[in-house]
Amino acid sequence: MNIGSRPNAKPFRSGAGSTRAIVPAGSGAGRWEAGLRRFLFFIACAGLLASPLDAAPAANYQGLWWKSPAESESGWGINFAHQGDVIFATWFTYDLTGKGMWLVMAATKTASGAYTGTLYRLTGGPAFDAVPFPPVGSPGGAAGSVVGTGSLTFTDADNGSFAYTVNGIAQTKAITREVFGSLPTCVYGAQPDLALATNYQDLWWAAPAESQSGWGINLTHQGDTLFASWFTYDRDHTPMWLVVSAPKTAPGTYSGTLVRAAGPPFNAVPFPPVGSPGGATGTNVGTATFTFANGNSASFTYTVQLAGMPSPVTQTKMITRQLFAPPAGTVCGEPYRTLTSVTIVVAADIGQCFDAPAAGSGAAKTAALVTPQDVLVLTAGDNTYDYGTPAEFANCFHPTWGAFKDRIFPTIGNHEYYTLGAEGYFGYFGAQAGPDRRGYYSFDYGGWHFISLNSVLDIAPQSEQYLWLKSDLAKSKDSLCTIALMHYPAFNSGAVYGSIAEMRPFFDALYTGGVEMVFSGHDHLYERFAPQRADGTADPVRGVRQFVIGTGGHTLNPFGTPLPNSEFRYNASWGILRLTLGQGKYSWQFVPVGGGAPIDAGTATCHQ
Repeated sequence: MNIGSRPNAKPFRSGAGSTRAIVPAGSGAGRWEAGLRRFLFFIACAGLLASPLDAAPAANYQGLWWKSPAESESGWGINFAHQGDVIFATWFTYDLTGKGMWLVMAATKTASGAYTGTLYRLTGGPAFDAVPFPPVGSPGGAAGSVVGTGSLTFTDADNGSFAYTVNGIAQTKAITREVFGSLPTCVYGAQPDLALATNYQDLWWAAPAESQSGWGINLTHQGDTLFASWFTYDRDHTPMWLVVSAPKTAPGTYSGTLVRAAGPPFNAVPFPPVGSPGGATGTNVGTATFTFANGNSASFTYTVQLAGMPSPVTQTKMITRQLFAPPAGTVCGEPYRTLTSVTIVVAADIGQCFDAPAAGSGAAKTAALVTPQDVLVLTAGDNTYDYGTPAEFANCFHPTWGAFKDRIFPTIGNHEYYTLGAEGYFGYFGAQAGPDRRGYYSFDYGGWHFISLNSVLDIAPQSEQYLWLKSDLAKSKDSLCTIALMHYPAFNSGAVYGSIAEMRPFFDALYTGGVEMVFSGHDHLYERFAPQRADGTADPVRGVRQFVIGTGGHTLNPFGTPLPNSEFRYNASWGILRLTLGQGKYSWQFVPVGGGAPIDAGTATCHQ
């Protein structure tokens, strides 16, 4: 969920917003039945913890998560506090009116990587600045009600799904960790003295524990930045959440701007990301500072002025970690890491339906090769034929590759511009096609940086796009590896179109900027080149590896004379390129339609 401002992110989609939960501490099976005598979270967890827990789960999922692929539904998120066999989840989203809403769930382990629980909504709580702040179950304290159920299923340490039913509305979303710095490793029970922790990622609440149950704050700590999601109550006693991206300003001190968001209802389909029409918007409402005395004790100082308040309110609260599987807690820290490997697919020249219905087209056959495990789907241009009209996107692309539209990061081709202003392309993909209908953008996922270029317009050296590319490459120099996409190939052995010399200055910029590989289309065939420079000279140390993957569904083209450095060529059937991206390394497979072994495969290490 991106709200506020976060390193290496796009605005509001570029902010770091997230969803975290606060779980009440303690144990005792009778607390919930006693009627919210303690914070609802605490009570729910307490009942669950009456049975023995595993000493240390094989994986710990504590942290901030959002919709997969990253940024596809920026604006909402879910925080996990993971202790023993219980995950306490705080889901930050929006109600049917667009107002910020938070729900909580104590989910118990039901199988390996699977957790299920009941979703609650707390209402009627004291205003965030109430003094005193009555705890849950006392006069003036918050009360909770059941609104549904939720299930979490994890495929690995960094990816999973969130299935929920809320007031009769059932949905399932793929989720992944939100990354804005180095990921800490989290372990339950490894550090008995929480005061010694140096990473503050956890669920926190007012100290002493239970003294102000009913509100909490989730801290996600990556690098020198804290992303905090504070769930509490508005002046009218309705639920309210605020977020802050707080960089380190001094030893043990982190400060930033508090943001309040409004956005699409939680059940919106599609759910527009931040920065797109209908996406969430944020309003600055104050500041926050966290000062840590040690790993289990801190002060939370904030100044807040909401709409309708005549003047700002400044308060300081002492906070501590919330334990719901005592005596142990979960501590995050070394070793720091990036996301585990992810699988992506790429193809170009896809939707040709003028000589066959969509269901029988080549696009339908290549779409069938894409699996739920392919977290990103990249297209390298000419998404649909022959003119890229809105009708062709609706009747040819959408019935085939539209099945996983929410995972697609598209690139524009020349056929899209056969319709004035590429209206079909920009109208269909919306914010997924990048800002301002310019046809180029970039994003980060799993520690990798991705660049989608417009190879039809604005391709002259020193053009606005060229200068943007140079700037983007400079800003992303710390990424693990970088991938670029441009429809026109700088190198291509195809007999129909061949190499597009006009793209060589861009290829040279990619080479100078340390890009690992570039994906293209245009010619309807598959070709892989060895790493090379823009002049065609082989460079196995720093060269850019070019793939041409024009095999998405259009009639295939013949090859001409192979160019130097062309390592593999294939045009006997349609197919997709599948890559597994790891920590500084990658592997690829060209998967043809019709089954069978991959036609081309290999592994490599990033040169950066």
